[in-house]
Amino acid sequence: MSRQKRGVNYIQQEEPSFLKKMKQQAGFKEGPTVDTKREALETQDSGSESEKEDEKPQVHLLFIINLLSVGEHVFFYVQAWACKLDDAAKQNS
Repeated sequence: MSRQKRGVNYIQQEEPSFLKKMKQQAGFKEGPTVDTKREALETQDSGSESEKEDEKPQVHLLFIINLLSVGEHVFFYVQAWACKLDDAAKQNS
């Protein structure tokens, strides 16, 4: 017995009249179809290409804090503030 490839076809039949009437009376609107996913999505332009501050990725180093000395804590704290000041200067320019 050999396996033959058989195509499967689906023919959309017209909706029965009683269903059309019920949908019309109820104010039913058709939802998305299978072809909806192929349509191009409209992009929402917020006017600004830069990310908002609260949407930027954040790095948390909480597990390292316990292993650092006081001097290293101060160093990282100063470096973080320097980066923030540099970012603020770039945005104002």
